Amino acid sequence: MLKLQPTKLAAIEANWDRQDNMPLLLFAIPNMEAEKNDFEIGIPRLGSFILTHDFSGVVPGLKDVPRDQRPPVWPAFYSFRIMVAIGMAMLGLSLWSLYLRWRGTLYTNRWFLNAAMLMTPSGFGAVLFGWFTAEIGRQPYIVYGQLRTADAHSPLTVNAVTTSLVAFLIAYAFIFGFGSYYLAKLLRKGPEPLEEAMRGGDVAQKPKRPLSAVNESLTPA
Repeated sequence: MLKLQPTKLAAIEANWDRQDNMPLLLFAIPNMEAEKNDFEIGIPRLGSFILTHDFSGVVPGLKDVPRDQRPPVWPAFYSFRIMVAIGMAMLGLSLWSLYLRWRGTLYTNRWFLNAAMLMTPSGFGAVLFGWFTAEIGRQPYIVYGQLRTADAHSPLTVNAVTTSLVAFLIAYAFIFGFGSYYLAKLLRKGPEPLEEAMRGGDVAQKPKRPLSAVNESLTPA
């Protein structure tokens, strides 16, 4: 039932001691030196139920493994909760949109429209923090229990790593910058009027290439 690596699971849950009836921690301040949480807020027994399908299920702790085999707790613990919080925000926005659709104010409620605009990068954020959780949580191993990160790195020079990193930054800055600019133009143009969309619109006036979809400037005339 415990599908994650034991140490990754313990780091994500900031669980130091092997225990049953483990709470689901909503917030905590992990202390790696003292091997405890200085402060925590949790729901009793729910952690054991989620991880073992049993409210009294036993969950392994970080103290079960040597210190040099434990992942950093802070980034794994908080990244996972930020990812979950973004997911809950997405769900909340979806339910809000259904309610506004039922009320007939989906396209006129400015609070919702502003919230939807602010949530635009949320999907990327959720993926990023999920990646942090997975990659930091598996440290110090590349292959858990078999190959450590320190033994698997490529023998590259600092200059080679720096050059490739700068090249990636430039390439992605251009790609994401241009993509964001184009999406902003699409948003400024707005959706096709419902009546026109239902009757098919003026096919002759519709662009045949994606980059011709909008030609307005982002700044008002």
